[in-house]
Amino acid sequence: MGPDGMHLQVLRQLACVTVKPLSIIFEKSWRTGEVPEDWRKAKVMLVFKKDMKEDPGNYRLVNLTSIPRKVMEQLILDVISNHVEEKKVIGSGQHGFTKGKSCLTNLIAFYDRMTGWVDERRAVGVVYLDFSKAFDTVSHNVLTGRNNPIHLYRLGTDLLESSSVERDLGVLVDKKLTISQQCPLVAKKANGILGCIKKSVASRLREVILPLYSALVRPHLEYCVQFWAPKFKDRELLERVQWRATKIIKGVERLSYEERLRYLGISSMFINL
Repeated sequence: MGPDGMHLQVLRQLACVTVKPLSIIFEKSWRTGEVPEDWRKAKVMLVFKKDMKEDPGNYRLVNLTSIPRKVMEQLILDVISNHVEEKKVIGSGQHGFTKGKSCLTNLIAFYDRMTGWVDERRAVGVVYLDFSKAFDTVSHNVLTGRNNPIHLYRLGTDLLESSSVERDLGVLVDKKLTISQQCPLVAKKANGILGCIKKSVASRLREVILPLYSALVRPHLEYCVQFWAPKFKDRELLERVQWRATKIIKGVERLSYEERLRYLGISSMFINL
């Protein structure tokens, strides 16, 4: 809820009543270039990201603004996006916030080009910038396979540190272009979330556990899996997480894993890989 105190659910239920006055406000705002005073205000909230909660740096500031303002912004965004798409203003290299593209298409396109250059024995260097921590760690060994401790790289006055592994759009890639560390990391994180669900949720009913697993655990197992394509032994780690999740659900504990999947309507991780 924004600073104007207007809840989204209220707007949805009263859509037939509010659509006329909101359309008048939108039209006037569009023509005059001004917005209501309440729409300029925001309620600032702190959202915890990760690591230690005592560290203020581990929180992200989120601005909660007026719902009608967001609706108008979305309408304008749709018009601009359609215009940009029709006129082909955005190049093919843009993947973020682009219809039909994602982190997966970005990773595949980028590393296809990089590996092609490496195969041609061309000199390739990649600089990773972590804007959230102001150039915390930047890898210059990735994709080059070289390690030159004598030569130092700088970005302005900041010395760039090298690392053997970097996280690129959520996927761990090492300097040899292998992604072998990704699967164990994913399995560990998914198992941790599953453990939290098991400890904090008393119910073992299908209607409770299955939605939690589908929303909180499985997305980690499937994220960009087509790109990092785990080997057979690594796939078993992912399948084992799902095996544990289905074993929690009451009433199917004694069924075989395949029978549990059919009963719950879940596909095997091997099918998605």
